[in-house]
Amino acid sequence: MFFSFIQTCKNTSEQCYAVMREFNICLLCDMPSTAVICAVCQQDMLWHSDEQVQSEILEQLWVHPRLSHLKCDTLICLDKYRYPLTYLIPLIKFHDRADLSTWLADRWYEQRFALVNTLPDALISVPLHPKRLRHRGFNQAALIADRLSTLSSIPHLAHAAKRRKATKRQSELQQAHREANLTNAFTVDHHALIGLKHIALVDDVVTTGATMNALCQAIQKVAPHLYIDVWCLGLAEL
Repeated sequence: MFFSFIQTCKNTSEQCYAVMREFNICLLCDMPSTAVICAVCQQDMLWHSDEQVQSEILEQLWVHPRLSHLKCDTLICLDKYRYPLTYLIPLIKFHDRADLSTWLADRWYEQRFALVNTLPDALISVPLHPKRLRHRGFNQAALIADRLSTLSSIPHLAHAAKRRKATKRQSELQQAHREANLTNAFTVDHHALIGLKHIALVDDVVTTGATMNALCQAIQKVAPHLYIDVWCLGLAEL
């Protein structure tokens, strides 16, 4: 009866996710598990191969062509933005499962950190506007960056970039309006970048690249010499 209750209310109730967390239930299969994702489900996760994320990823056929103009030097993602990321990341952002940020950051580190040819001097998370941060209670990109910082010993400059413009959600806009929505959206503290040569921007998902491009441009205005990596969990595919 308990599992029937879980299946009935899954995806519809905040209380349901709280029950699953309290009773140690795997988020993907609803079976008992001491981890948020059970060992069986973890074994079933087929993150795409190292070759797919290591060599000229933005030129690969599965990547959406609108990302070809991303203004970074290197990009490393955990996977295509597909299941289970399409299920887990919305849980983080809209169902108060901030703990999954740490779990997914661990997966990124396990699967992708060895692919980083040159370590950045610092990590910078994509910031939320203060209004949205107050509403959500946390910035998932900052939580991911915090965990990666702990694992890698690379400092996270959590306040180097700020979002000064309360933009509409990018997911609610057509592609033609996304770039305009982010015009002058970010400010960057150039003092925080003094002495740095290489940074990595951290976010959960890169969909159209509009947010990442706006932040890259803001950084390049004050520090045009910087080499910029992008580290993300999910990358949009065709």
